[in-house]
Amino acid sequence: MPDQKFRVFATCDIGDAAFQRLRELGYELEVYPGPEAPPKSLVLDQVRSGIDGLITTFRSLLFLVDLKSLRRDDRAGVRIVIVVDS
Repeated sequence: MPDQKFRVFATCDIGDAAFQRLRELGYELEVYPGPEAPPKSLVLDQVRSGIDGLITTFRSLLFLVDLKSLRRDDRAGVRIVIVVDS
C-alpha cells in the first residue's frame, strides 16, 4: 500500500477479525464505539474530513441519501461505501 493510508470510518462493529484484517492490510480505521447509530452530523463530518471509505449498516442507510446531496467537492474523497447487515 502507498505511504498514504486509505482512511475508513465504520459506523458499526463488524467484528474483530474483519477490523484486524483491514488493519493488517494497512487501512487507517476509525470505528464508532456505540451500539446505536452514530449521529448524522458525525457521519457527515467524517465524509467531509476526506475519508476514503465508509462501512455502515442498513439502519444508517439514510446517511447515503445525504451523501448524494453533498456538493461534489465535499464527498470527492469517499471512494467506496459498504453497507453491512447488522
